[in-house]
Amino acid sequence: SDPTPLFRQYAQQLGLNLTKYTTDYQSSAVNDTINADMDAGTKLKVTGTPTFFIIDGKGSKPRQIQVGEAVSEFEKILNAELKKKGSATSSGSTAQTKSTSSDSKSSGN
Repeated sequence: SDPTPLFRQYAQQLGLNLTKYTTDYQSSAVNDTINADMDAGTKLKVTGTPTFFIIDGKGSKPRQIQVGEAVSEFEKILNAELKKKGSATSSGSTAQTKSTSSDSKSSGN
């Protein structure tokens, strides 16, 4: 089925400028950018979003991590990688991100 009405409803719920949204949605330039991103993801074998890559800088194959709903699991993986490097952990970063995100939404940013 055609997802266009659903996407338009999402755009409206997000408070987007619907005229600009419609113009961009129909734009070949915007669609070309989206298709290029999808092609790049396919080449990297990305199967979902968000996806992150951890690169060790030693020439090893990058480690691909999908966060999905398990942000705490991602934080564990990230902290383990940082510990290997002798860096500080990301303790509190998830809460800070949620707080910053909520603040941005409530302030209209």
